Amino acid sequence: MKKFLLPLLLFPLIATSQSNESTQNYFYADTKIVCVPDEILKSSLSSYGEQPMLSLSSRRIAQSNDNRENREYPSVLFGNASTGSWTLVERQGEDIYCIIGVGENLKPHR
Repeated sequence: MKKFLLPLLLFPLIATSQSNESTQNYFYADTKIVCVPDEILKSSLSSYGEQPMLSLSSRRIAQSNDNRENREYPSVLFGNASTGSWTLVERQGEDIYCIIGVGENLKPHR
């Protein structure tokens, strides 16, 4: 499943564009992320033996029309300490989770 999800996650990063509001310090990236129901996420995480490792709250700007607001999203980093695989997900709704990133080489920071 990760081999399928990784290209979907990387494509928007490659196609990232800057908005008209760019400055020297930051820009808004137009990216798309994959969001799935809970049962699909659990199945994928289970197939890689990933377990919850960290719970956190992510904050980012959400935009609808001309309205921007800073929103908080509950997030979880899942990982497999044996294989080093990891998945970062963000909860968008009661049963919907967005896959923010997937990868390998998970290890403690030194």
